[in-house]
Amino acid sequence: MKKILGNIALILGTILISFTFILTIIYNTLISTDWYERVYISRIPSALYCIYLIVLLILITNYPILKKINTKIVLSFSLILFILAGLYLVFNADPYLRNADQMWVWNAVKNINNGNYVDFEKGQYLNAHPLQLGLVTFERLIATFSENITFLYFLNLLFNIGSIILLWLISKIVYENTVVQNLTAIISILFTPLLFNTLFVYGNVYGLTFLLGAVYYSIIVIK
Repeated sequence: MKKILGNIALILGTILISFTFILTIIYNTLISTDWYERVYISRIPSALYCIYLIVLLILITNYPILKKINTKIVLSFSLILFILAGLYLVFNADPYLRNADQMWVWNAVKNINNGNYVDFEKGQYLNAHPLQLGLVTFERLIATFSENITFLYFLNLLFNIGSIILLWLISKIVYENTVVQNLTAIISILFTPLLFNTLFVYGNVYGLTFLLGAVYYSIIVIK
């Protein structure tokens, strides 16, 4: 019975992941940076499929190399590239928080740390969005070190690096396959939203790292 349930879970998981993957390679979603945060969905340009094919062919032809090369070397090289690109973004991007949740959360953080609890008053941000209290509490700890926006970008970069390492560790435990581990490291840095999220000071960056950490330690406990 346990084996049957496991197979059912595997099949359902495969279907859901495959469906999500197909949507990802067909459609592109953009969100406007104005107050309304409009969502625009469009088909991915056909030229991009050629890039998909080229990347796939490169990975397939390099399978023997990926099978032999030390996975720690691949991870280290991937992290170096990611760190260099991330540092360039951190120190060259405008220190700016968009006039949306990320800015309102950060304003609440600074207000509370200064003893000003206006954000809890009726009609104010935390009064209307109490679900943000967890993020506010976490960012209050960060603000004790620095309120500089560039510092927040740098911290995001560290969390993203942590996410890549945790993904690699999870693949190492689950698959115990050198090729899978190497592909995990390579694809992690090829997934550019992870890099550009360095400039998005919000809970999704911290949350992803903590989530992967929870998954990793849960697997260790189960094993």
